Amino acid sequence: MSGRRSYSATWTGTHLVIWGGIDSGTGNPVNTGARFNLQTKAWAPMTTTNAPEARTGHSAASVNGKVVIWGGGAYDDVNAELLMFKSGAIYDPVTDSWSALTTEGAPGPRAGHIAIGAGDFMIIFGGIRMPFNVMTGYYQPFFDGGIWKP
Repeated sequence: MSGRRSYSATWTGTHLVIWGGIDSGTGNPVNTGARFNLQTKAWAPMTTTNAPEARTGHSAASVNGKVVIWGGGAYDDVNAELLMFKSGAIYDPVTDSWSALTTEGAPGPRAGHIAIGAGDFMIIFGGIRMPFNVMTGYYQPFFDGGIWKP
């Protein structure tokens, strides 16, 4: 795994999952990561198959032993603009696989927010969105098969 900054680090109960952020060498966002298995005391790279787009400023929370990635942003060099994402995915560190996360009923595009997982739900609070409006309030989705339920 390359050196990086502004990444997420999430403990699932069995694995430490490091994902996303900005590559220290290139300065570009990445959609790569690694997981540390406490039982085997070994690091392993994460698959990028079905992973979210490269990003930074996203949230990551442990929900039912999996990592839910949401939001964040990336700079679009072609159009010279900052993109905010209304997307994410669920990562399973045991099977090293990503599954889609619907955007129906999901919180809007944001970066710099926080997320906390507890059991089968996640709370998202704050963040910023374009054109740099600070978001207040919270969004508490419940997960049922990867579906947001306010």
